[in-house]
Amino acid sequence: MPSTREELVSCTSVMVTSYFHLDNELFFAYLDEDCVWVMPNHDICHGILEARAQFKQGWIMPRFEIYDMHFELVESVLGDTAVVMGPYRLLSASDSEQIMAMSQHLSAVWCRSGGVWRIKYLHVSAEWSETVRGEVYPIELSRQTWRYAQAIIAQGLKNGHQPLMVKGEHGELLSVDLVTVLHVQAAGKRCTLHIGDDNGSRTVEAACSLAELEGKLPAGFVRVHRSYIVNRDHVQSVGPEGLVLSDGTCVPVPTKRRAEIRRMLQQGA
Repeated sequence: MPSTREELVSCTSVMVTSYFHLDNELFFAYLDEDCVWVMPNHDICHGILEARAQFKQGWIMPRFEIYDMHFELVESVLGDTAVVMGPYRLLSASDSEQIMAMSQHLSAVWCRSGGVWRIKYLHVSAEWSETVRGEVYPIELSRQTWRYAQAIIAQGLKNGHQPLMVKGEHGELLSVDLVTVLHVQAAGKRCTLHIGDDNGSRTVEAACSLAELEGKLPAGFVRVHRSYIVNRDHVQSVGPEGLVLSDGTCVPVPTKRRAEIRRMLQQGA
């Protein structure tokens, strides 16, 4: 359990991850005995015993992978109370029989007692999303789920699609969809992941070296420079200045290694 205020953001990430990975004991360990838990369907559990009763017959949902967690600590004038809040995105796990996608927002009120922090109030809300009617499915489904299903079909992500888990600048646990990573750039003892998806371009700062991150990446990522790793699926061409990626970025490549890197990229094509 967290003993300092600085640990609350990372512990909130672990708590949420444990819930959607169906690790109920770890999830409940973060809750106070008198915790009030407001769920996305507006059900309210008063106390940890009532919360546990919700799952006495086992978990009632599929396992989810979590992406784009952005939790932050909201400062409080009360020394023994702190609020952590932020959004995240959920995609049903690759081994699930269901295909689901949704975005949620979490607010957690942490209270300190006896030197240990636990969650006293937990509120989770689901982001509203318009539905897609007709076309393929004989049911209504959210636009997020529809797009996720299309991505699975188009990109063959159903099998073996797992997120990359990295530690952020402030110790928080971040999950990144590897399909959206264009390239990774070294920044001293840290590195920057450059992301491109339907929401545009952005970056994620990871508190690890490029060499450490390289060990976590699958074969589709190629180290083309001492400071760069590229996602082979996003390489458009190999030009005189370097590799041109799908977003137009040009990643430098040492002249002496250009032929070698071209072969490496072609081998995985």
